[in-house]
Amino acid sequence: DQAGAPFLGDDLGGTRGGWLWLTQEAHGWLRLRTWVAAYLAGILIVAPALTVWAHFRPRRSGGPRKRDLVLGAIAYVALIASTFMTFDGDMIQNLPYVVTFELTYLPLVFAVLTALVWGPPGGTLAVITLALMALYQSAQGEGPFVEANDHWHVLLATQVYLVVTALLILLVNTLRAARAQELENAERWRGRFDLALAGSHQLMYRYNPFDGSLELAGDLQGALGVQAAAISNLDALLALAHPDDRARLTLHWAARRAGAHDRTPLLFRMAHAGGGWRVISDRGSPLEDFDGSVAVVAGMWRLGEIEQADVH
Repeated sequence: DQAGAPFLGDDLGGTRGGWLWLTQEAHGWLRLRTWVAAYLAGILIVAPALTVWAHFRPRRSGGPRKRDLVLGAIAYVALIASTFMTFDGDMIQNLPYVVTFELTYLPLVFAVLTALVWGPPGGTLAVITLALMALYQSAQGEGPFVEANDHWHVLLATQVYLVVTALLILLVNTLRAARAQELENAERWRGRFDLALAGSHQLMYRYNPFDGSLELAGDLQGALGVQAAAISNLDALLALAHPDDRARLTLHWAARRAGAHDRTPLLFRMAHAGGGWRVISDRGSPLEDFDGSVAVVAGMWRLGEIEQADVH
């Protein structure tokens, strides 16, 4: 296995590519393709790893969930096991070539899973692990890419395999990073929106007439002393409304569900968990669907003062 040492060094940095070029007997075009593949694989594997860890910042709190750590560990262990099984000569020597070639897709699946669960650091770790294992075992004359008396074929085929793997993980990391950025932007926007609602002493609501769900956004804990889940439909809303306001509130919402566009503010009172009644001014209207039916009812609650329980 004299080609083993140059084979391993080639892919990890290309430092012995010239030695292979000058000493190994092969067609010039084949040597050129092998050398180019070696440098391309080295760039695609090492550069993302350096970039990921250069931007690594330790966190004081938070971090991956235990579930993600466990799933990522399972995918990573499966990657190691499947790579060893695929490139181990003793295990695949009695299998047909078609089967051994199809087994090469199995490590790719677990590499992608590791990247999806652990993010870019997991993806680069998976690629480097796969590269080291595939290169080492192929250099020993094992694996699905080995051909008798043709060290250049296994060198080129293994490097192309690693290039494809690296490109796949780069694509996964890019898509995952884009999704994470969108989620972060949405979370920031929601934070700014909640601050604006709290600063203006308002709550936002959205009512779905199809399933009867009522969603509230804003500082509901400070407004009424309850969580948003406590007012998840109109029945819960009416249960917390002042007894003298329930009939008027019922008619008001019935008109909205029927499509009435009366934008006159409705004043009513809601029970506060700390005692008393919070005065609320409801400004909202139904929004119609393409067929003229009510698709959603949306609006704002402007918060007033808290009346004491004995004030009517």
